Amino acid sequence: PITETYNSDKSIDSFVSPYRNHINKDLDIILSYCPETLDKSKGEFQTNIGNLIADACVTIANPLFIKKEKKTIDGAIFNHGGIRSIIPKGNVTKRTAFEVMPFENSLVVVALKGDQIYELANYFVKERKPHPLNGIHITIDKNNLVNQVLIHNEPIDQKKTYFILTSDYLANSRIVTGK
Repeated sequence: PITETYNSDKSIDSFVSPYRNHINKDLDIILSYCPETLDKSKGEFQTNIGNLIADACVTIANPLFIKKEKKTIDGAIFNHGGIRSIIPKGNVTKRTAFEVMPFENSLVVVALKGDQIYELANYFVKERKPHPLNGIHITIDKNNLVNQVLIHNEPIDQKKTYFILTSDYLANSRIVTGK
């Protein structure tokens, strides 16, 4: 029966212990150092952790996309809710990475028309959550209405197709594809 007390079964613990120790040893490997705490709750339309994630994903994915498709990624869109933890100041471990993004998502590139990206910009501003972006600059007016959307520092062409990096979760949702 399930009770409020836990009586450890030593045989189970001795069986699991080597696996737990191996996983903990692997997860405690230091990947880098973070000079300041990165947090998705500190920022109205952008956050330092969102920018880091979007920038890192483009840095990793763009060379592969160029090699495979002979095209470059124009920008990146990820979701605010996909960031599940902060990156605290100090050593960043594999465990930290899994805590920040604990999902087994894949990076995918979707082809979006400029008008779809403009619709997304309106959605982001209306939702008032800082979604991680890379290469896409949204300016708003004093009434929080989208004034302009830039890609490659140029106004988007509503008819042009842009290659946008995102997660498979978003690519399969109505948020990014509109389907």
